[in-house]
Amino acid sequence: MKNDDRSKLAHELSILYPGITDIELNEMTTNLINFYKIAVETVLEQENQETNKKLQPHSEWELG
Repeated sequence: MKNDDRSKLAHELSILYPGITDIELNEMTTNLINFYKIAVETVLEQENQETNKKLQPHSEWELG
């Protein structure tokens, strides 16, 4: 994530939570970014697995 985007996110969080310290703000920003990274990676991984299942032939139809 670009530093400018991180700064914008931190600014928005500081508006929502005006009483937090800079340390708390940095931690909240990092945690939020990490949460969304994990969420996107999980969704993409699931979509890739579903796509791979659709592309693979059914094993019960294979002769072997």
